[in-house]
Amino acid sequence: MERCVSWLMLVMLQLFSTVNSAGDASYSTEMDFSGSGDMNDAFSAQYTFLNDLAKEIKHLEEKLAEKLEQKAEEGHNDAKNTKPFHGKAKGFSERKYVGSIPSSGKILTSGICASRQHPGIVYTVIGAPKDSDSSYDSNIYAYYASNASLVTKINLDVINVDWEDIACGPCDTSGLGHCIYISDTGYNRKRPANLIYKIQEPQEMLPGREQSLGEDEIEVIGFETDLENCRALMVSPRGRLFLMDALVKPGGFHEVVDGETKHLFDVAFPKESEYDAPCAGDISADGKEFILKFQEDVFYWYVENEEDMESVLTDSEQALVLPYFEESNGKSIAWSLDGASYFTVSAGENEPLFRYDRLSQT
Repeated sequence: MERCVSWLMLVMLQLFSTVNSAGDASYSTEMDFSGSGDMNDAFSAQYTFLNDLAKEIKHLEEKLAEKLEQKAEEGHNDAKNTKPFHGKAKGFSERKYVGSIPSSGKILTSGICASRQHPGIVYTVIGAPKDSDSSYDSNIYAYYASNASLVTKINLDVINVDWEDIACGPCDTSGLGHCIYISDTGYNRKRPANLIYKIQEPQEMLPGREQSLGEDEIEVIGFETDLENCRALMVSPRGRLFLMDALVKPGGFHEVVDGETKHLFDVAFPKESEYDAPCAGDISADGKEFILKFQEDVFYWYVENEEDMESVLTDSEQALVLPYFEESNGKSIAWSLDGASYFTVSAGENEPLFRYDRLSQT
């Protein structure tokens, strides 16, 4: 695409040069009609050139449209070939490079989740800027999970105080609908906002067509808490919202319910970490697989029934240490929709998206 733009710029420069040359010729021969034949030839050449240019632009537009359709079809094919995995995983592969998530300067990725409505799509959000001179970013970005190319973005009419994580799951406790949740729970120069934004996933995901959501399309879930910096947000298939804090009660597993956070239990990890608490986490779409990410490790639990969540997560012997190549500022992790893989991405400039694939179903 950049090559096409560069080519068009060169063509336009040539066009302006030709027109200016023609203008100079017209002025210099205003009282001398002896060169009228040359003028006709010049304008005829310009017409031919512009006609050819129009054809070429149309050709490029058709090629671009074909490319966008091809990317969309890749996403649809991924969805058709997707079959959910069941049962406790035996292990996962080493990381595989997917592509790079575009970001720059102080605008950095802080969370990722897999769409429930659109197989083959992952969403990301940006954390708040670290200084008052930078503007905040209140967009949800949608990428193809196959190559990390941008599909579109969804702008939310809310303020990003310090978005820490994003999660995908049902819209209510009955498990119906497909929603996106964003936790504004980070400690950025002041106490956290302690808000969770909930929106319904868009029915259509059209490449390149941005969407905007107003206040009336965004549900705001506020809560009282003594937690100060919740970096991990998770949603169960029943629509329950869980948070883990990095400063207060490290390892504590909390639920947002009735306008406040309730401490459920402390997670038992299979090994000690020099970091206080997980920086990210996710629950698989079927609710049976939990994954928590520290700066240097990724831990996994298999929970057959949600009622057994506490007994499993408080037993370090039931946890697995999954493959993970430490990233410089890795803050994000998410299951794929089918549970066949998990994704990680670091908070930095144009950081790579990595995928770890399940080795076996049982």
